[in-house]
Amino acid sequence: MNSQTKWLGALATSLCLIFTSASANEAGRIRPFTAKYSVENDYITAGVAYLSLLPDTNNNFDLTLRTKPKGVFKLSSKGSLREQAKMPSYNEPYNSFSYSYQDKGNRKRDYTTIFLRDTKKAKLLKAGKTQTITIDEPVTDRLSTMLVVMNELQQNNSFSAIDVQVLEHAKMRTMTFTNRGKETIKTAAGRFQAVRIHRGSPNSNRETVSWFAALPDKAALAPVRIEQFKNGKLTLRLELLEFSTVD
Repeated sequence: MNSQTKWLGALATSLCLIFTSASANEAGRIRPFTAKYSVENDYITAGVAYLSLLPDTNNNFDLTLRTKPKGVFKLSSKGSLREQAKMPSYNEPYNSFSYSYQDKGNRKRDYTTIFLRDTKKAKLLKAGKTQTITIDEPVTDRLSTMLVVMNELQQNNSFSAIDVQVLEHAKMRTMTFTNRGKETIKTAAGRFQAVRIHRGSPNSNRETVSWFAALPDKAALAPVRIEQFKNGKLTLRLELLEFSTVD
């Protein structure tokens, strides 16, 4: 797999990280929404990404991320991904009851996690097999981290860093997000005063930097840019193209 294809493969993790970065003292709040992003680096545009938080027919909510490759990537289906977390309420953190991951280019990577929170267990369903995992609450899936942190930030104006416990595939891990202050940035969707958030660790050669801005006319917060680095070099950039709230 070449480096361009890997950008889209890393997108699922990237977007869930950028949506966990809002400052609570910014105008806006969490609302059902749809959003579209470009996927690129300094040299090429590899595809687009769509993220949405929408109600379903059973009065639950679906948080869905889809990526669509362009050009040569589209021909191979590499980077055509879909993630979805289902939950009874999007404004109560740590309440997702299922998470699924699908890779159109490599079905062997597909899996589903079912949270059995009353028993502090989760079931991982993959390749026709079931694995039972013990979980420590509070814990969430990797896509729902955006809702956990955004809900937390609504109640904490002095946010400087936050840890979120996540069940990623079959392993428990902690994600740490650090606030680095405000910057003004320009994107295809406009010019924004944004909060800059870093995610990384002393033992990792990877770093994710995201910019989160308030959209006062929509009474909502939105991620407007994210950049991933490996060994100090840019490997992936996502920029907001469109964003709409849903009543």
